[in-house]
Amino acid sequence: MHRALLAMLTETITQEVFAAQDAYGKPIYSAPVSLAARVEYKPRRVVDATGQERVSRATVFLDGTAVLGMRDRLTLPDGTSSPIMQLYGPRDVNGSIDHWEATL
Repeated sequence: MHRALLAMLTETITQEVFAAQDAYGKPIYSAPVSLAARVEYKPRRVVDATGQERVSRATVFLDGTAVLGMRDRLTLPDGTSSPIMQLYGPRDVNGSIDHWEATL
C-alpha cells in the first residue's frame, strides 16, 4: 500500500479470525487482534456472498498485509460488529494484494 494511503488508516478495528464451528453451528473465533483501518460509514445496497441484496453499513479499508476471510468478525471503533458482506483485495503490479475493502 502506498505511504500516503497508509497515513489515512487512522482508526483501529478488531479482527477475530474464524477458526471453526461448535457442535451447534456457533462460530468459534481466534483471539482479537487490533488493526489500523479507515472506516467509512455510508449505507449502500450490495449483493452479499449468498447472492442476496442487502444494505451495508460501512466499508473498512485495511492494508494488504492483513489476512482476511469472509467468515472473520470485524469490530468497528464504535463497538459494533456486522458480518462481512463483500471482500475485495485489488492487486498491485507484482500480484500482491495492495489493500482490502471489507463491506459490512
